[in-house]
Amino acid sequence: MMSKVLRNCVVTAAVAVATFALIAPSARAADKPDPEPTTQPKPKAYPPYPKVIGLGIGDAAPDFKLPGVDGKTHTLAEYKDAKILAIVFTCNHCPTSRMYEDAIIKLSTDYAKKGVKLVAISPNDPGALRPDEVAGTVLGDSFEEMKIRAKEKKYPFPYLYDGDTQKAAMAYGATLTPQMFIFDAERKLRYTGAVEGPPYSTAGGPHARVAIEAMLAGKKIVYDRTRPFGCSTKWGFKRRSVDYDTAMWNEKPVTMADIDLAGFKKLAANDSNVLKLICIWSLDDKSSAAAMADLVMLRRIYQHRPLELITVNIDPAAKKKDALALLKKNHAAKPSPSRFAPIDPKTPINYMFTGKNAAELFKALKAKADSKPAAPYSAMIIPGGEVIHTQTKKLNPKGLRAKLVTVFRR
Repeated sequence: MMSKVLRNCVVTAAVAVATFALIAPSARAADKPDPEPTTQPKPKAYPPYPKVIGLGIGDAAPDFKLPGVDGKTHTLAEYKDAKILAIVFTCNHCPTSRMYEDAIIKLSTDYAKKGVKLVAISPNDPGALRPDEVAGTVLGDSFEEMKIRAKEKKYPFPYLYDGDTQKAAMAYGATLTPQMFIFDAERKLRYTGAVEGPPYSTAGGPHARVAIEAMLAGKKIVYDRTRPFGCSTKWGFKRRSVDYDTAMWNEKPVTMADIDLAGFKKLAANDSNVLKLICIWSLDDKSSAAAMADLVMLRRIYQHRPLELITVNIDPAAKKKDALALLKKNHAAKPSPSRFAPIDPKTPINYMFTGKNAAELFKALKAKADSKPAAPYSAMIIPGGEVIHTQTKKLNPKGLRAKLVTVFRR
């Protein structure tokens, strides 16, 4: 039987061992440097939802200080001598804005000698435009593109940019483009709404012009508030939607299929009911590789239109892996089919030509022999196989986009 002294010694030893077992790992860990803290990337910050104030009839015109396409900064006080001041919020990309562009120009010139001043303001954040929202135009809503449009149309009025802060749009309550605000000599709002009524509506008519005529005659404006119609203002918070749209596109798979001459001739015959844009390219041509991102953007811009943008690589089979890598790098995916773009989801849209003679491709596209076609080469083919536009020895996405705008406006 164990003595009391021996039993106490055993218990003491056991406690000491257990204590060391608990302390030792902590002591060993203390000898090692602390690991570097892992930092998670901060979520991207987006502008907040706008605080749109809006104006009522009789309210004073809010002040503004905005850059113009003429290189000058413009303020409300600059127009203090005008009997009537018309401020229209408009933009480059909106189809309705472009539809009434000539009416706005005519409004400005017709009343210039009667003391009426007109100022145009673009309220849009250009970064809040999704690619498919600019399918109807070559120009977006950036300040530099505003300069181009103003020069093209010879605007007789200032064209101001509010896209950075959008303070003017919020103060005036410009939620659509185009939207008109007309002020009297005391800068009190007398009319707000549409430039003109829709021609297909019973409320059609030159609303802004009627309002100005009434003001010049000292008469009451019967309809001092009409309902504007057009494109929603592209507030900065919509950048989130643009980024989401891009992320969803970048998740799409990018594939490449082989195609022989017979298969290519079938493509060129275009027995479908959509427009085909075939772009022949090569890794050896720097402009082809450089333009690939722009070609992919064309796919995104026209993803809801009846268009198939097809790429055909003519490099040797050994370069197929590199060609596919370039397509994947630029996210050369296929748009999802929709009601307006009935494209077969099973049909490839990126190909590698497996034939021996690339010149046969140009013949299939009915390229003229005297033009000496060479890659990069693009051909726009309407249903039935008629080639309506070509580019040879270059890939000019802007030129293709301009042509697509005219085709879809027919």
